[in-house]
Amino acid sequence: MGGAKAGEKASEVAVQTVTEIFSETGQRDSQVLLRAVETANRKVLELARNDPKLEGMGTTLVAVLIWARAC
Repeated sequence: MGGAKAGEKASEVAVQTVTEIFSETGQRDSQVLLRAVETANRKVLELARNDPKLEGMGTTLVAVLIWARAC
């Protein structure tokens, strides 16, 4: 979705939201990741709805969750 209107703002909001949720919960699992991505999506859509200058903004979000077992 590169080059989308206000993409830099959408990317900033998405990364900040995901980071905040992981920091707040202290958990690293797929349910937290799913909640973080869904919350980021809602925030981006809400900003676009509330500000005509941001209408149509969007971003691509790629996230990887890695966990390892202790040996």
